[in-house]
Amino acid sequence: MAGRQIDRPPLPIRADGDEHESQTRRSIEQFMESAAGMVADVDEDVATNTADIATNVTNIATNVTDIGTNDGRLDTLEAAVDAVGGPHVMPAAGRWYRHCAEASGSSAGAATTEDRMYLIPFMPNEDVTMTELGFRVTSAGAGSSTARVGLYSDSGRMVPNAVLAESGDIAVDSTGVKTATGFSVSLSAGSIYWFAVATQGGTPTLRSMTSGQFLPLGHSDATNALFDAATYAYVTLGASWTALPDPAGAITAWGTGQHPIVVMKV
Repeated sequence: MAGRQIDRPPLPIRADGDEHESQTRRSIEQFMESAAGMVADVDEDVATNTADIATNVTNIATNVTDIGTNDGRLDTLEAAVDAVGGPHVMPAAGRWYRHCAEASGSSAGAATTEDRMYLIPFMPNEDVTMTELGFRVTSAGAGSSTARVGLYSDSGRMVPNAVLAESGDIAVDSTGVKTATGFSVSLSAGSIYWFAVATQGGTPTLRSMTSGQFLPLGHSDATNALFDAATYAYVTLGASWTALPDPAGAITAWGTGQHPIVVMKV
């Protein structure tokens, strides 16, 4: 069957053709303006990001320099540590050291109790050799009053044990620092030791700790004093004692007040 051709009438010509063309042009111009604005925004963002990248690169370079500087300092520190043989500050030979309580601990004079041996724990952080012991009298005792100062080992259970060093009788009828010499006692880092001092024939005032705690010592009960007072131990001696007891013996009480300061020379 032969096909047939359909004749279509021509499209009508719109009377508003000029106005339609004008609207199209305006739409195109608006689109171009919008596109130009977006391109400008992108260019601005690219410029900002480029500046940020440059700043970050500069910061990274600075940090790399700082790391290099710190590495150099670390190398210097490690060399110094190697030179002294360990990671701790070595005690200086010929200097005096005392037991360490809290950093906030303070001291003042406090009267002693006659025939009472005060025991104060401490822990050296390096192996040292103790050569002298000392304490300070701030108010003299009676004319015949004396004191003895010493050093005890620990039992391994936070209790003083055996005498490691002991002075002879030291007169405390005058003020000032009193020392005992002639010792050579090796002390091990990380071990507990106990300073000891006892008076007889009077009650001199000794320089004492008024606050601070030796926290590992423990306490027999959870009193308020445990949390804010100095902690030490004491043993009551007989009236006729002539030497520090060896071993220390049973603790009379765990004190929660002032206790004498004993120092050692290494």
